[in-house]
Amino acid sequence: MTSLVAKGKKFKTDISLKSTADFSFLIKRYSLPDLFAGKLAAILQRETLEAEQLMPRFKGRDYYDLFWFLEKKVVPNWPYLLEITSFNSPEDVTNALELKLHQAIKRKRMLKKDLLPFFADKNFVERFTDNIKVLLDQTSLLKKLNL
Repeated sequence: MTSLVAKGKKFKTDISLKSTADFSFLIKRYSLPDLFAGKLAAILQRETLEAEQLMPRFKGRDYYDLFWFLEKKVVPNWPYLLEITSFNSPEDVTNALELKLHQAIKRKRMLKKDLLPFFADKNFVERFTDNIKVLLDQTSLLKKLNL
């Protein structure tokens, strides 16, 4: 079994106790701010090789997760995010993220194809991808990311 190790050092883990009627166990997990930082890094750095050239890659689940984190008002762990990316400031991140989101809007079909296996309600996926621009406009990234 391969163990996944987080890149960087500015993250923390939380310990949670989970119990059922006949079983209790401890879970070591990343904090939501660290998970959000990792998701933002994935969105900004995900690439694919096309005709021997690195091109941006767009995954629908990344954008669904982004809106989930924003809806829950999770603030990314900025020191960790800056450590694991090439960005120098939160403002650089949000500028790059807005650009990437506008590029993703043009790839609705790709986002939809990626999301369909994760949702039983195909209409939900249609509505989400068709309205991603409206969601982006309503979200106001700079405010949601606490800048």
